[in-house]
Amino acid sequence: MLMASIFSYAANKLFTFQDTHKTNVGYLIRFYIVFVLNLATNIWVNYICYNSSENKVLSFVFATAVGMTVNYLGQKFFVFRK
Repeated sequence: MLMASIFSYAANKLFTFQDTHKTNVGYLIRFYIVFVLNLATNIWVNYICYNSSENKVLSFVFATAVGMTVNYLGQKFFVFRK
């Protein structure tokens, strides 16, 4: 999971948000705050959906969509804000 998060940080910094500022501790702290928030959101939404519908696939897809949205918005407006 550590390697995936490092790749995610680098790919989002360079390609998605085209941030040319030098990486510092502040970037990394904000990135991992969003990373943990995304993980918690994904787990929570999956839990709520599954307990409501008992449909694993629907719960997984919905939780992934919500998690992706939280991750993108968090990185755009909190981590790599301009």
